[in-house]
Amino acid sequence: MAGDGACKKETEHRPVPSKAKENPSNLDSTECTYTEATKTRIEKTKRTKSLSIELTGEMHKILKTVAVKNDDTLNSLVVEALKQFLENEERLNIKAEKLRKRLL
Repeated sequence: MAGDGACKKETEHRPVPSKAKENPSNLDSTECTYTEATKTRIEKTKRTKSLSIELTGEMHKILKTVAVKNDDTLNSLVVEALKQFLENEERLNIKAEKLRKRLL
Protein backbone atom coordinates (compact mmCIF):
# COMPACT_ATOMS: atom_id res chain seq x y z
CA MET A 1 0.00 0.00 0.00
CA ALA A 2 1.18 3.50 -0.80
CA GLY A 3 0.27 5.12 2.54
CA ASP A 4 2.02 2.62 4.81
CA GLY A 5 5.28 4.59 5.03
CA ALA A 6 3.52 7.88 5.77
CA CYS A 7 2.41 6.80 9.24
CA LYS A 8 5.82 5.70 10.48
CA LYS A 9 7.47 8.01 12.96
CA GLU A 10 11.08 8.86 12.23
CA THR A 11 13.36 8.81 15.25
CA GLU A 12 16.85 10.11 15.71
CA HIS A 13 19.17 7.36 16.86
CA ARG A 14 21.81 8.48 19.31
CA PRO A 15 24.09 6.28 21.39
CA VAL A 16 22.92 5.91 24.98
CA PRO A 17 25.53 5.25 27.68
CA SER A 18 24.91 1.96 29.44
CA LYS A 19 24.35 3.71 32.80
CA ALA A 20 21.55 5.86 31.36
CA LYS A 21 19.38 3.11 29.90
CA GLU A 22 15.78 3.85 30.68
CA ASN A 23 13.45 1.35 32.25
CA PRO A 24 10.13 1.93 30.43
CA SER A 25 8.09 0.45 33.27
CA ASN A 26 9.35 3.18 35.61
CA LEU A 27 8.75 6.07 33.22
CA ASP A 28 4.98 6.23 33.39
CA SER A 29 2.97 6.02 36.54
CA THR A 30 -0.69 6.92 36.57
CA GLU A 31 -2.20 8.48 39.65
CA CYS A 32 -5.99 8.58 39.88
CA THR A 33 -7.84 11.18 41.91
CA TYR A 34 -11.50 11.96 42.31
CA THR A 35 -13.00 15.41 42.55
CA GLU A 36 -15.43 15.78 45.43
CA ALA A 37 -17.89 17.98 43.55
CA THR A 38 -18.43 15.77 40.52
CA LYS A 39 -17.02 12.44 41.75
CA THR A 40 -15.30 12.12 38.38
CA ARG A 41 -12.02 10.34 37.97
CA ILE A 42 -9.02 12.44 36.98
CA GLU A 43 -5.88 10.69 35.80
CA LYS A 44 -2.54 12.40 36.20
CA THR A 45 0.42 10.87 34.45
CA LYS A 46 3.83 11.57 35.94
CA ARG A 47 6.75 11.23 33.57
CA THR A 48 10.40 11.60 34.28
CA LYS A 49 12.94 12.67 31.70
CA SER A 50 16.64 12.11 31.62
CA LEU A 51 19.12 14.93 31.06
CA SER A 52 22.80 14.57 30.35
CA ILE A 53 25.08 17.38 31.51
CA GLU A 54 28.78 17.96 31.10
CA LEU A 55 30.72 19.18 34.12
CA THR A 56 34.36 19.90 34.62
CA GLY A 57 36.15 17.45 36.87
CA GLU A 58 36.55 20.14 39.52
CA MET A 59 32.86 21.06 39.48
CA HIS A 60 31.86 17.39 39.72
CA LYS A 61 34.20 16.91 42.68
CA ILE A 62 32.79 19.95 44.51
CA LEU A 63 29.18 18.93 43.86
CA LYS A 64 29.86 15.37 44.97
CA THR A 65 31.45 16.67 48.19
CA VAL A 66 28.42 18.90 48.87
CA ALA A 67 26.07 16.00 48.16
CA VAL A 68 27.91 13.68 50.55
CA LYS A 69 27.98 16.35 53.30
CA ASN A 70 24.21 16.86 52.91
CA ASP A 71 23.52 13.12 52.64
CA ASP A 72 22.07 13.81 49.19
CA THR A 73 22.65 12.84 45.56
CA LEU A 74 24.05 14.81 42.66
CA ASN A 75 20.73 14.38 40.87
CA SER A 76 18.74 15.91 43.74
CA LEU A 77 21.20 18.82 43.95
CA VAL A 78 20.80 19.57 40.25
CA VAL A 79 17.00 19.23 40.39
CA GLU A 80 16.82 21.57 43.40
CA ALA A 81 19.09 24.11 41.67
CA LEU A 82 16.88 24.01 38.57
CA LYS A 83 13.73 24.48 40.68
CA GLN A 84 15.27 27.50 42.38
CA PHE A 85 16.33 28.91 39.01
CA LEU A 86 12.81 28.52 37.60
CA GLU A 87 11.23 30.10 40.70
CA ASN A 88 13.64 33.03 40.44
CA GLU A 89 12.92 33.36 36.72
CA GLU A 90 9.17 33.44 37.44
CA ARG A 91 9.64 36.12 40.13
CA LEU A 92 11.70 38.23 37.72
CA ASN A 93 9.07 37.84 34.99
CA ILE A 94 6.28 38.88 37.37
CA LYS A 95 8.32 41.87 38.56
CA ALA A 96 9.10 42.92 34.99
CA GLU A 97 5.43 42.60 34.01
CA LYS A 98 4.35 44.77 36.96
CA LEU A 99 6.95 47.36 36.02
CA ARG A 100 5.85 47.29 32.38
CA LYS A 101 2.21 47.80 33.37
CA ARG A 102 3.16 50.65 35.68
CA LEU A 103 5.05 52.41 32.91
CA LEU A 104 2.11 52.22 30.47
